[in-house]
Amino acid sequence: MEVLITIKSQLGIIGTGLYFTYEGDFYVVTCSHVADEPATFEYGVIANPSKALWGSQEVEYVALKERLIHPSDTNILRHDIVVYQLASPLKTITPASLPQFESLSHRVKGHKLELRGYSTEYLRKMVNSLSDERILPERVECFATELNDIKQSLATGITEARFNIARVDTESKITGGHSGSPVYDSTSNFPIGIAFYSNPVVTNLEEYTAIFYVPIESVIELITHRNGHISIGI
Repeated sequence: MEVLITIKSQLGIIGTGLYFTYEGDFYVVTCSHVADEPATFEYGVIANPSKALWGSQEVEYVALKERLIHPSDTNILRHDIVVYQLASPLKTITPASLPQFESLSHRVKGHKLELRGYSTEYLRKMVNSLSDERILPERVECFATELNDIKQSLATGITEARFNIARVDTESKITGGHSGSPVYDSTSNFPIGIAFYSNPVVTNLEEYTAIFYVPIESVIELITHRNGHISIGI
């Protein structure tokens, strides 16, 4: 399930994350660029946020402590994910379950996808200090797209990243705060990746906005590497 990522000392929302369970343990994954200064800030997660956010006694806040970075990350854009293992499950929401098989993100060609998260603009509209009503994640429709057409459109630093892309519906907007949002396959309702970037893409035929997302296999690979399992080889 989707959660808010925050810096406790600043009481500010800096991104979205996915709360999930894998092989019996509980984790939160977000983008490295969202939570990249653990020596300076205490990052935390807000589960099941209300419109009152910090003013509500019902908001569940948990500090994020044990930080896992992908072992092959030599720069932030290689995978751009960070995973935190939680000491105990969150109390107010149910975790997403990650499928325990390979290449889920490659099985969605032609499927409708959906980004679910909390953009800064969306939260600004929804927050109300007098209401404890829950804030549901914002949903952005997108579609699985071939990668080959866009490699030449990317900045140099991102060409080495391991990612997939989704084409954004023309009426949808991707804004600040969406980083770390899970991307779901609407057919299976499984999370298939973590959004880290969006940009206009120009091909020989057309121009459109694309979401770049780290495939969920990279999240699983990070955890299995930490646990000493065999890499799934993506």
